[in-house]
Amino acid sequence: MEKLYTVNEAKEYLRISDPTIRRYIKDGRLKTQRMGRQHRITETELKAFFDRQIDYYFGTKNNEGETNND
Repeated sequence: MEKLYTVNEAKEYLRISDPTIRRYIKDGRLKTQRMGRQHRITETELKAFFDRQIDYYFGTKNNEGETNND
């Protein structure tokens, strides 16, 4: 079974603030699984989100996931 992270664990993993991670969840940028009123984030989703952020900020891919060939 895949490891599930709480919002607090995920924000520490990603090194972002509480309002930021909650905004990412609300906007749909970070996908979660609901357990009652609580959100849980899979390890796979955390790593994929981190990779998407790296690609976006360092220009290796654009928002649609296509590789930039500049």
